[in-house]
Amino acid sequence: MKAQTKAFTLIESLFVLFIASLILYSLQSVLLVYRQEVNRVQADHYLDFHQFLVLLENELKRYDQVQVESKQIIVKGNEAETFYLQAYQNQLIKRPGYHPLLLEVADFTFFEFSSGLYVWVEFDNGQKFTGFIPLKLSVQKVGSADEIS
Repeated sequence: MKAQTKAFTLIESLFVLFIASLILYSLQSVLLVYRQEVNRVQADHYLDFHQFLVLLENELKRYDQVQVESKQIIVKGNEAETFYLQAYQNQLIKRPGYHPLLLEVADFTFFEFSSGLYVWVEFDNGQKFTGFIPLKLSVQKVGSADEIS
């Protein structure tokens, strides 16, 4: 007499493969949505720009004199402290030293109005932002808003 061994039938095996393929397909679609969301978040510089404005405003509060040029800000303090905010390899950095404040910058302009500093930035992905920083310092005007048009 032959001993019967338990095994999966062909139908049962096909059913298991079908369920596994459904799980893998749904996992693939979830990963695709995740990748699209990551790319969208990385491409959006809204939060980067507003964080930059807050950092710059807090930094400028500590100094006495701000010299505004269209592509650079020179800030001087009481004790011969001076720093520059300028472009370096698609970044806005604070010098002396290397302190990147804003990355992936295609173009930017600073201009001064009577009550503060306007900042215009265009990022590599084409997004453009304008911000205002109120200043209570002595501001030396080198570049004006009329020159930027």
